[in-house]
Amino acid sequence: MLKWLGKVFGSDTAVASARRNPAFLAAVETSALVFHLLPEKLHLDETARQRLARQLYLELHEAFNATSPVSGLRQKIAEAMLRHALLQVLLVPPAPEPDASGLRGLPGITGALMQRLDDVARFSSELHAVLYENSNDKPGLPVDVLLRRAHAASSWCVRSFDAVRRELGDVTLGRDDWYRPFLFAACANQESRYRRDLDMPSAFEPGLAATAPVAYSLFTDIVLSGAKDPLAEWIDYHRDAGIPMPRFDEAPELPDRSAA
Repeated sequence: MLKWLGKVFGSDTAVASARRNPAFLAAVETSALVFHLLPEKLHLDETARQRLARQLYLELHEAFNATSPVSGLRQKIAEAMLRHALLQVLLVPPAPEPDASGLRGLPGITGALMQRLDDVARFSSELHAVLYENSNDKPGLPVDVLLRRAHAASSWCVRSFDAVRRELGDVTLGRDDWYRPFLFAACANQESRYRRDLDMPSAFEPGLAATAPVAYSLFTDIVLSGAKDPLAEWIDYHRDAGIPMPRFDEAPELPDRSAA
């Protein structure tokens, strides 16, 4: 399972230290399983995979060395989710194309931005920084190639942190999990930001155009606050505001260790 780690780190002392921490080692195994099952991994070459494996190892190590690993992972999930939303909302296709993300048609998410990718990349300095952060890239790579590679990387990161979070018991038994509502909220808010950059009309109903993006951005703060159930906290806070929160019946499954 961990042969890929050895190839990346060799005999580094950090790896030796990790083997004395079973919980951390299990987290690294989970990240490897997430990659094994990741459909988007075809967009990552071996150099990118090794770089990301090293990054995930170090970020998991940092989270597990925090005073509270659960709080450390919440921080990692929040940071990774905001980066992921920058990319994910641009890969939601317009109708009638199939939408594997399941996000199109949810409040504030239309699929219209995919057709404006070049414009978004020009106007959004935040997106531009993510797409062009690899100084070793050959000049002239198409924006959609850079987008899919960055999205594959962000998918591995955010799904790894989320899977480890749930393995540590940071879940609400018998209640809807908060990961997919968080993904939705981050993407809905991000589409609103892109539309503002491009002078496009809001994708929300007129009465929600000003309030919904702010409300969805608050989900990040609630996750970071340590609330036991961020979804319930968000719903309670906005109970009388009329801000919609779709129902997500299925939580993402934990990676099956027998699959590797």
